Amino acid sequence: MKTDNPFDKKLKINQGMPAKFKDALVDVADTLDFCETIAQSVFEERATPEHAIQICALVMQERARNGKE
Repeated sequence: MKTDNPFDKKLKINQGMPAKFKDALVDVADTLDFCETIAQSVFEERATPEHAIQICALVMQERARNGKE
């Protein structure tokens, strides 16, 4: 994710948002960003958003299997 992006701009505009909700949004965005990087590493120029979403599902399964933290 680029440092200047719509997600971070939206967070900055909505500073009154409850911290737990903001934290959840950031966690999801960061996780998906990591999954996109994994897809690019594995599939290179053939990587698609669908790859990242599928990898994210696998990451969540593994996280649940290993305990949440």
